[in-house]
Amino acid sequence: MTAPVPPHNIYSLMPASFPWAFIALVGLAIIVFFVWLYRRKPRSAHPEVAIQRDYVAETRALILRLRPPHDAFPLGKVQEEYFFALSIALRKLIFYRHQINAVGATVRELDRRLLALPLPEQTINEILAFMRRADQVKFAKQPSDLAQAQADYTQVVSWTKMLTATGDSDKQKNG
Repeated sequence: MTAPVPPHNIYSLMPASFPWAFIALVGLAIIVFFVWLYRRKPRSAHPEVAIQRDYVAETRALILRLRPPHDAFPLGKVQEEYFFALSIALRKLIFYRHQINAVGATVRELDRRLLALPLPEQTINEILAFMRRADQVKFAKQPSDLAQAQADYTQVVSWTKMLTATGDSDKQKNG
């Protein structure tokens, strides 16, 4: 007796002698190649030199560029964005120069933290008053005027010089 013949002479989807060993070997070779390619480090003739950034100098330059507009200082977005940028730049300078976390802190939290600054207590109180005023303009939409913005800018520039002046003398002593 003979085995029944399947319809249309289809015996299986795979040929009887499918080269499984060859397929496995090719797959393994592909995996090894990609692992080798991934782990291989590019060889360069010139080793890369890490560039060190001077965040204090960058922030100081940012503060010097943040001049208030000369002609108009309208209520709303212009005032809010200006005071936000100026106060955040001052907070970043305090952080970069003296490692006091001032960027995410409220004025009440800064009241205690700024006592560590090498500044007179009156200057620290003036800085806190500026930050309160900036917060009022930013968040409470309290109006300001161009004269106040220019006075605040001048004051922040003088604080910037005070805060970074000790860094210049330290570099000269260590250098």
